[in-house]
Amino acid sequence: MEERGINVLGVSETWWLNQGRFTTSIDYTLVYSGKESGKREHGVGIIMDKNTRSFVGFNPVRSRIITLTLHGTPFNITVVQIYVPTSTASDDDMENFYGQLQDTLDKISSKDLLAVAGDWNAKMGQSDFKSTVTGTFGLGQRNERGDRLEDFCQANDLIIGNTLFQQHPRRLWTWISPGDNVRNQIDYILGNLKECSNHRNISLISHVSKVLLKIINNRMTQKLNREIAEDR
Repeated sequence: MEERGINVLGVSETWWLNQGRFTTSIDYTLVYSGKESGKREHGVGIIMDKNTRSFVGFNPVRSRIITLTLHGTPFNITVVQIYVPTSTASDDDMENFYGQLQDTLDKISSKDLLAVAGDWNAKMGQSDFKSTVTGTFGLGQRNERGDRLEDFCQANDLIIGNTLFQQHPRRLWTWISPGDNVRNQIDYILGNLKECSNHRNISLISHVSKVLLKIINNRMTQKLNREIAEDR
């Protein structure tokens, strides 16, 4: 994060259970939300670097949605990190997710600067025409999940930031299949078009987050084990 100048980093697929907040040995703060019990799957979190001191609070909505609010002047900033069900999920699962996400956005102050980021498991695709919610610089062909995401953006006056800026294709894909046979763009950052310039330091990482969080988890486990041993 420090090397890339990232202050706030959203992560999907943490695979952690329960919800919580902790600070690492290098003074990074992580808030997370996962399932209460059972199989380790889903999970979302947000990491703040040591320079981010404007923390107001967070809301672990469910294992696929978490919000973080930072104090700002003149407006606060709210980041929503999500992980949308995959293509194998049922239509009911999708509707339940988008319904919960809509309820979450409705509870956020309309004055807050808003960024909704994460793994949408949707392909917006490349287009020759800019719409009210997308630019022309997507990747590949749009699918039905992309249509669903566009409907959500239109209903909430959001625009998909990834599609606004021209990049080499190798900088557009966000997911790679096992064996490197397929590369897709399925992770996006949404925000109000007029405020997109304020989202430059809000980034996301999806599938590789499991590696990063495993490292953090191992370090925290070692630290806790040392403290428990000292107490004994």
